[in-house]
Amino acid sequence: MTTLRLVIRPSKQTLFTFYCKGRFPETATAVPSDETFAFVHLDCDLELPIAAGLEFFYPRLAPGGMMVIHDYESGGHWPGVRKAVNEFLKDKPESIIIVPDKSGTGVFRKIL
Repeated sequence: MTTLRLVIRPSKQTLFTFYCKGRFPETATAVPSDETFAFVHLDCDLELPIAAGLEFFYPRLAPGGMMVIHDYESGGHWPGVRKAVNEFLKDKPESIIIVPDKSGTGVFRKIL
């Protein structure tokens, strides 16, 4: 388990960075309903939190915005991540692109 301090320390804090401590989707209530995002990074490891994250952030993702999903192509370690993403995108115009990193990160750009 990580701490908020460990997450914030290596990243560069800016006016546009917002951290919600806790478990998603319960922490989503801290995000204003009219907020839009240019970049979202989901790292939940499990199917239900990934699905909830996609449902929550996709409508708030700006056209041209990037959605990054950690462990999409995890070599079978986190199969629910891939399942949730594929299910979510099946009726959307976006396609996932796999980043050749050690975690099998998946990325898509919201179509305009």
